[in-house]
Amino acid sequence: MQGKTVPGGVYAGCPLLATPFETGTVAWKVRQTYQDGQVKPWTGTSVEEGGSSQETGPSAPGPAARMEIVAAGSAVSDASAAVASRDDDDSGAAIWLGVIAIGIAALAAVGVGLLWSTRPARLPEDDEGAR
Repeated sequence: MQGKTVPGGVYAGCPLLATPFETGTVAWKVRQTYQDGQVKPWTGTSVEEGGSSQETGPSAPGPAARMEIVAAGSAVSDASAAVASRDDDDSGAAIWLGVIAIGIAALAAVGVGLLWSTRPARLPEDDEGAR
């Protein structure tokens, strides 16, 4: 996210797309630059999953982010499963919004059809010489 500004008190995630060649734990060492020019290195020892670390200030090293890479089709940890299940939307709101949108579109199509079918027909011009 180089060059992006994140307001204070806001969390900003970074999307990642990669093709790993082997399984294991990976630590991502990054540097965060504050608006005043200070650089916070997130290069320290990673914290275990579910653990916490003490805030070290804007310039002292903080813990590096870590990720567990598993083989395709293998079981994931309970914490990863909890994050994945949190993304599921069981409210059905998306389905209802879709049904409402389809209904509005159908009503609009019927309305346009009615307007088109009831428009006044143009009669041909009268021929002056035929009288």
